[in-house]
Amino acid sequence: MSGCPCCNPDEEVSSLAQAAEELALSLAKSGYCCSEAILLAAGRVMRPNDTDPPYQMATGLCGGMGGRQATCGIFTGGALAIAHMCDEPTVSGDRKKRVKSVSEAFQRRLQEHTGGINQCDALLEDFGVIRNIGKRQCRKLTGEATRILVETLRHHDVK
Repeated sequence: MSGCPCCNPDEEVSSLAQAAEELALSLAKSGYCCSEAILLAAGRVMRPNDTDPPYQMATGLCGGMGGRQATCGIFTGGALAIAHMCDEPTVSGDRKKRVKSVSEAFQRRLQEHTGGINQCDALLEDFGVIRNIGKRQCRKLTGEATRILVETLRHHDVK
């Protein structure tokens, strides 16, 4: 494929990202909030033999930072997942720079996907009341964000 491998992932990455999207959607449907679902789904799909990531630390980010309709949990939960997944030292040993670089790439791609919106209240307004009955659009966006997260992680050689 031509172009950015993050935006045009290979078949293996695409399959992994699709599995993560489906799992996040399933988790959201079963009651996990967006920030919990993205963290848990990415961890389970990327590292199936590991214990689950500590998704409870994402609970306070639900509903836009504790229900305050601030930054959406797909952005904040995704950042937590990146910090959790970037646990191996880099060649230079600078883990913080790696986390920031991967997080910046994810945040940029996700904000492009959401039309420049990262605030929970603005996303909800953009969805409209009818389209988001039962949080359908929130769950859908959580799945899509998880796919983008896994593609971004793999593009940056995070395993």
